[in-house]
Amino acid sequence: STTHLERRAQASYNGNGWDLTGRVQDFQTIDSTIPDIRHPYRRLPQLLFNADPRTQPYGLNLTLDGEAVQFDHDERLTGTRLDLLPKVSLPLGAAAWYVTPTVGARYTSYTLDDADRYGFSDNPDRTTPLASLDSGLFYERNVSLFGNGLLRTLEPRAFYLYVPHEAQSDLPVFDTGLTDFSFQQLFQYNRFNGADRMGDANQLTLAATTRLLDPVTGTWTNISLISPPD
Repeated sequence: STTHLERRAQASYNGNGWDLTGRVQDFQTIDSTIPDIRHPYRRLPQLLFNADPRTQPYGLNLTLDGEAVQFDHDERLTGTRLDLLPKVSLPLGAAAWYVTPTVGARYTSYTLDDADRYGFSDNPDRTTPLASLDSGLFYERNVSLFGNGLLRTLEPRAFYLYVPHEAQSDLPVFDTGLTDFSFQQLFQYNRFNGADRMGDANQLTLAATTRLLDPVTGTWTNISLISPPD
């Protein structure tokens, strides 16, 4: 069932509160029935930068995710994409609760080659603000199950996300698609897994997790209940 084989070389450096990765990536298509226009893009090169400083002013958490990548292809639109996502959050809480408001903005710009041929402008861009509020509680009690003393927790969580609608038909799609449904995906800022699209949102997710923990070894089993975003 394998149709493509990845070929990649990369180097990474981890600094004090930041990291940098440089990569070149190609794919060998081994299924001869796949036409050239459907072959994956090559990243020649890709630079990823993430900053999460250890020292933060006034209890704020300042982060920056950045990417610069050159997309290459023999039969499709090519170009360079720059993506920046700075965020500011204020974690509040104690042992039994937490509330974390976050604001940020995502800026994505392109420099496209032969853009007129594919119906795009040479330098399209997009700026999208976002805001979220993540909150949760932690309850625990001692229980007995089959003669074993266990610690049971109840952890309700509420996550609100707001991202305004932004028309994006003037932006190309190089490497972006919808993410698979999962528990963690319900608490992400974007329902897409790449920078070419930023999903609009005005939604609230409610979830609850309960765990049974061995107070000696820490071994645990958890059950999660969720209400999909409304």
